[in-house]
Amino acid sequence: MMKVGVIGCGNIADIYFKNSKQYFNNFEIVACADIKEEASKSFAEKYNVRQLSVEDMLADSEIEFIINLTIPNVHYEVSKSILESKKHSYSEKPLSIEFDDGKKLNELAENNNVYVGCAPDTFLGAGIQTARKLIDDNAIGKVQLGSISMAVPGHEIWHPNPDFYYQYGGGPILDMGPYYFTALVNLLGPVVNVDSKIKAVYEKRVKPEDLPFFSNLMSSLNKANFKCPAPVINNNNSTITNFNGKKLMIREILAIDHFITQILRLTLKTKTESTQFLHMLMCHKMVEKTFLS
Repeated sequence: MMKVGVIGCGNIADIYFKNSKQYFNNFEIVACADIKEEASKSFAEKYNVRQLSVEDMLADSEIEFIINLTIPNVHYEVSKSILESKKHSYSEKPLSIEFDDGKKLNELAENNNVYVGCAPDTFLGAGIQTARKLIDDNAIGKVQLGSISMAVPGHEIWHPNPDFYYQYGGGPILDMGPYYFTALVNLLGPVVNVDSKIKAVYEKRVKPEDLPFFSNLMSSLNKANFKCPAPVINNNNSTITNFNGKKLMIREILAIDHFITQILRLTLKTKTESTQFLHMLMCHKMVEKTFLS
């Protein structure tokens, strides 16, 4: 069985450890490393693996394959060090931020007779593979066009440490785009050329300490009959500003007959906490009971 190490013990690492134990019998994660020692220590204790420094992991002869789960702007640097140690490398997306760096990793892997790869592997799932079979069998004729669409107000609504998404190497194209681009390439073939347009929707992201300002601004605009989203008021006629100790603001969405809520600053980490949140909204008559189903 191949022995595997993990570099990067952040938010995404947990699912790698869990799935490796639950679904795979041809490799075993035996060690982890992170620049934050407390992070690697936590995973080492939780999954009964060795806690190593990055340098020690690269030098460990038992480890043949390393999974790179670091932040995007160091993917290239870390993967390069893995390949130079003549170990196989698999990273989270993107493979690298710069196209030329990605080519260098492929060349380095070939020269050292090791493999290099990166997420996403979702195109290997049943849905996209079924679509691929239909195309291969000419069940729907020749496909002329593929279209993708993805919308989210910001990763801060779910990720506990979202800052890196708004730095070099982050953003929707390099973080979420690979899922959709990979699917299209798998179904329709390689990319010939690329044209792009970009627009900054928000000049500033909302921080917890800014929420009272935005809440008061929306309330004032609504009182002046200016059409804009309004903060949701509870049964005590006050704006909801926290839940389970987390700062948040809930606002109505315009042009919808019944209450729909958008969480602007909240991380609900468990299904139980999510259910508690929805029950809280029900108590204030802001969502229908069927919303919980």
